[in-house]
Amino acid sequence: MNATILLKGTAANQWFSKETFHFTGYFFADSILYRGLGAIEFIQKALSDSTLQDICKEMNGIFAFLIEGEDLKIVSDPVNFFPVFYSQWDNKIVVSDCWEEVLKSRESFAINEDAITEYQTAGFVLSDETLDENIKKTNAGQVLTLSDRESSVTQYDSFITDCFSDKDYDSLKLQCETVLMETGKRLIQFLDGRTVVVPLSGGYDSRLIVALLRKMNYHNVICFTYGKPNPEVPISKTVAESLGYDWHFVDFTKINIQKIQSGRHYKDYLDFAANGFAMPYLMEYFAMAELEEQKAIPCDAVFLPGHSGDFLGGSYIKKTVTNDLDIDHLPDLIESKYFIFTKKKRYQKQHLRNRIAQSLLPIGQSYIHEGYNMSVEEWDIREKLSKFIFHSSQVFNYYGYEVYFPLWDQELKAFFRTVPFLFRENKKLYDDVLDEAFFRPLAISFSGKELKASALQVSMQKMKDAVRYLFPWSLVLKRVNNADWPHYQLLTHNMMRIIEENQGKPFKHFKTYNAVICEWYLEYIKEKYK
Repeated sequence: MNATILLKGTAANQWFSKETFHFTGYFFADSILYRGLGAIEFIQKALSDSTLQDICKEMNGIFAFLIEGEDLKIVSDPVNFFPVFYSQWDNKIVVSDCWEEVLKSRESFAINEDAITEYQTAGFVLSDETLDENIKKTNAGQVLTLSDRESSVTQYDSFITDCFSDKDYDSLKLQCETVLMETGKRLIQFLDGRTVVVPLSGGYDSRLIVALLRKMNYHNVICFTYGKPNPEVPISKTVAESLGYDWHFVDFTKINIQKIQSGRHYKDYLDFAANGFAMPYLMEYFAMAELEEQKAIPCDAVFLPGHSGDFLGGSYIKKTVTNDLDIDHLPDLIESKYFIFTKKKRYQKQHLRNRIAQSLLPIGQSYIHEGYNMSVEEWDIREKLSKFIFHSSQVFNYYGYEVYFPLWDQELKAFFRTVPFLFRENKKLYDDVLDEAFFRPLAISFSGKELKASALQVSMQKMKDAVRYLFPWSLVLKRVNNADWPHYQLLTHNMMRIIEENQGKPFKHFKTYNAVICEWYLEYIKEKYK
C-alpha cells in the first residue's frame, strides 16, 4: 500500500531502515542481543520459516517495527514503549511515531470528546484512540495490519493462562531466584560496561535492581532520589551507600522550578511525553533537569526504572483481581479502581463504563481461576501499565538515554504468569524471595519496621480515599498536600494558574495533582491546535 511514513526517533532510539523494514529499539532472542540493522536482518531471516506473531513472542525487549508491502504491518512490543500513530483519509494514510506529525499532515484538529473523561481521571486514552478523533495508535503486544480496504489487529502477547505451576512454595522461591539471576545476566550483557542510573525509591522494585547489579558485581552505578524530604529518602540513601553506589538526592524544595519551566526544553518535553494520548510525567523531568545541570550523568548512561516488579509480584491482586465478575460487570469495577484522579459525576461514570466495555472487547470474556479474574490483569497491562506506568519513562528517552526494564523481562514475566495467585497475592512470594535471596545477604533489608509502616500507610490511605469526598474540599486538599512528597503542588502551580484563568473558577475536587497536569494538557492542545 502507498503510505507516507514519517519516523522521527530520538537520540537514544533511532529508526533503522533496510528495504521495506523500519526498526527501533532492541531485543534478545536465543541469548543474542539484536538492535539496528542486525534486528531487521534477524526478523527477515526468521520470516522464512515462522509467522510474524511467533517471531514476536520470542523477542525479549522494547521495540517497534514496520514492514511495508501490499499491506503495512506495524508491530509493537509488549508495553508499546514506542507507539506508532496513523490516520487514513482521502485515499491517504500517514504513519508516524509522533502524534503531532500526523496532526500536521491532516492540517486540522478534532478533539476526541469521548476520550476526555478517561484522560482527566486516569491520564491516558483507552483502546487505540488518541485525543484527536481521527488519529489512531498501536497498542501493547500487537501486530497491526493496515490496508487500503481495512485494518486488523492480532494480539501476540497475553498474560492470561490456564497453566499454573504445581510446584510447592519453596521450589517456586528457588525458581524465582534463578530466573531473576538469568534476568541479571541479560541485563549485564545489554549494559556492556556502560554507566547505570537507577531511580531509587525506598520501595522493593528499585532496590531489587541495585541488589541484582551488586550480585552481578556491576559497580558502575549511579542512584538518584527526588522530591521533598520524606521517609523514603534515608532508606534509598542507606541502600545505595551500603552497596557502594553513588547517590544523589534532588531536593525539590531547593531547585529553581521556575527556571526549569521557562527553559527551552520544557514545552518540547511536554509535547513529546504526552504524544496526544498520555499524561506528560513531570516528577522525573525536574530531577533530570537538575542532574543534567550538574553534569552528573555520563552521555552513554542507561536508565533502569523499576517497572513493574510489584505488578508481577501481585500488588494489585487483592484490590482488583479478586473477583468472579463476568465481562459485562467488569467496567464498573475498573472504573471505580483505576479512574480516580477526580471526583466524577454520575453521567461521567456511566460514560467511562461504556468506554471501558469497548476496551475490554479484544479480551472477550472474563477468565476466572479460583476466584481470581485474569482479564483484569490483562486489561491493566494493555491499558494502564503500558500507557501510564511504562510510558512515564519516556522522560529518560527524551534526554537521550536508553531505557531498560529488567523487571519486565520476558522470562521473569513468564514465570510469574504461572505462579498460583495464592502465592502472588500481597506479593507474598515476590517479597520473600527479594528479602531472603537479595536484601538480607546484602544487608539492605529493613523488612520489620518498613513493612509495618507500609501496611499501615496503605490501610490508612484506603480508608481516607473511601471517605475523602464526604468532607469539605478544604480538608480534602489539605490531605492531598500532606501526602505530596513529590512536591507536585509547586511543580503544577503554573498549570493550575492557567487552568483557573481559562475556566474562570477554581479547579477543585481532585485526589491527585495528576488531575491538574491532565486538565492543563487538554487546555493546552485545544489552544495550540485551534
